[in-house]
Amino acid sequence: MTRSRWPKRDSKSVQAALSAHSILSPVLAGLFYILFLTGILSVFSEELRIWETPELPVVTSLTSHGLGQALDNAEAVSETGPSWMNIYLPTSGTPRFRITSNDGAYQFGPEGELYAAQGTPWTDLIVEMHHQLNLPSLIGLTLVGLLGAALLVLSLTGFLALPRIFRDAFSLRLNSSERLRNTHLHNRLAVWTAPFHIAVAFSGAVLGLCSVLAIGIAELDYGGRDGDVFAPMEGDGPTASPAITSQSIVASYETLRTAYPQIEPAIILLRGAGTDQPTLQIMARHPDRLIYGEYYYFNGDGDLTGSAHVSDGTAGQQWFATMYRLHFGSFGGLAVKIVYAVFGCCLVYILISGMQIYFLKRGASARPAIRGEAVWRAYVWAVPAALVSTLALASFLSISGTGLLVSFWGIAMVALAAGAFIGHRAIRWVQLATGILLGLTAASGLAGVLHEGLVWRQIMVAGAFLLISLALLRISQRDASA
Repeated sequence: MTRSRWPKRDSKSVQAALSAHSILSPVLAGLFYILFLTGILSVFSEELRIWETPELPVVTSLTSHGLGQALDNAEAVSETGPSWMNIYLPTSGTPRFRITSNDGAYQFGPEGELYAAQGTPWTDLIVEMHHQLNLPSLIGLTLVGLLGAALLVLSLTGFLALPRIFRDAFSLRLNSSERLRNTHLHNRLAVWTAPFHIAVAFSGAVLGLCSVLAIGIAELDYGGRDGDVFAPMEGDGPTASPAITSQSIVASYETLRTAYPQIEPAIILLRGAGTDQPTLQIMARHPDRLIYGEYYYFNGDGDLTGSAHVSDGTAGQQWFATMYRLHFGSFGGLAVKIVYAVFGCCLVYILISGMQIYFLKRGASARPAIRGEAVWRAYVWAVPAALVSTLALASFLSISGTGLLVSFWGIAMVALAAGAFIGHRAIRWVQLATGILLGLTAASGLAGVLHEGLVWRQIMVAGAFLLISLALLRISQRDASA
């Protein structure tokens, strides 16, 4: 008899891993589903912000004169003078120019001309939901970080529950029973996309848990100063300068562009304005690096005085600085974002098919969870319905902030209750209404294309919405005829 070249796995360890996987998944499935869907959308947050504000001008480059004029215009409308200021410079990924401060938010054109500020309420809702589930900052970040850690555990237990993971990696049995078909697709997709969901889960756990861990470490070793905990990774920060003016900001911008023409200035950060210890730094992106960016420090004369050494510091510094871009796919341009979206959709299918396997197993073991399965099926469609409905509310009725968040959960609960208690007919109506509403919103957005430089971005978003709309209508039609 020929001996198998594949190592044998202990059946008890396989069963233990499968049990852990089966227990953890149903408990957290609802939260995972929201995080996965909003994560896919958050990858395209910049494109969605442009979609929501088609009236604002395209700013592909910014001169020192334009920056200075924008600062003068912002100062002219300021009531009290800023104590802090963030200047978001136009970049290749975000061709917009805006300033936020304690005075408010302002939008500018390429020559510094002032425009009325335009909000992006739906994108803000999506991003905040993914970052912290719209909960208070520390609680939400901690919960999302724990969910990232839980996703890592699910990935590990899933692999341990597959004794023939390498042998069966490319085998599919699509002509078998519903349970086996779902199981094979679930397992194969999980194995094929493992590098993606492990990287996303790990980076999400790091980003979510670093704040709460820093607070704990600060209380133990740094007298409660959590900024000191991050100093070894983010640098000590800029040295205070006696006086920082608008001219200082413009001079610093010119200095950085002259000294490092290959990098892309992204954000100018002014802190302590109006005090005797203001600080000024510019965060710039390195196009050929995975790090989020390097922070360059300046004095009141616009002289470069140092940096955080994120780009050339220790391996730990550079590793930590890669977590954000690795998690959101904000590197490599649109192609990488599309790959992230495809893998994100695979992760959504892995979750949905995993829950379907769970309910089929319950039914086969004479312990059916009929009401639980009905609630889950309704939930799968209630969340997209709420996302699309809030997009329409933000687009057509200008609802924003808390009103949009309350609308999201209100619509989700109504759709969930209808699907859970009325059944498939209600779910079909939810599918149909969601598809029509998304199609109308996409068509309305295309009608608002005003600027040639952004046409391709808006067409891309509208095209994606229309494809999803058609898919929803097709699913509704298929379910109606089933």
